[in-house]
Amino acid sequence: MDAIATGAPLVIVGTTRALATPQTLSALALVSRGGRTSRNRVAASAADANRFLPVVTEGSSCGWRPIAASQIDRHRDEMLVELSAPMLHPFASKEAGLFVRVSVGGQGTSWYWISLVPTGDAWAVSAVGVLVQ
Repeated sequence: MDAIATGAPLVIVGTTRALATPQTLSALALVSRGGRTSRNRVAASAADANRFLPVVTEGSSCGWRPIAASQIDRHRDEMLVELSAPMLHPFASKEAGLFVRVSVGGQGTSWYWISLVPTGDAWAVSAVGVLVQ
């Protein structure tokens, strides 16, 4: 649980969102080592990230309250988390990740990149980076 939301469940959109935009990809390039890649790789990664998938919260130790994307306006005074679908990192080989947008009811937005690396048959979080747009 985030310190700001202690004692209350965090509201999370129950499906992944189209968060891979030119601005978020540019911010990711700035924080990436090297930051160079082909346009095709960026386009393919963005297409992967902008798929709509269910966000599963059962079994989590955090108090999540899933909502439909159409209900965001009803939660203006609550901490809101939105996730992109996982994608291959367009600027780093052997890495994947996802974008995260955290806001209070859609205002005061903070952006993050959660970096994932392969560990055997699974993926593990290797870092969480703050993105500046």
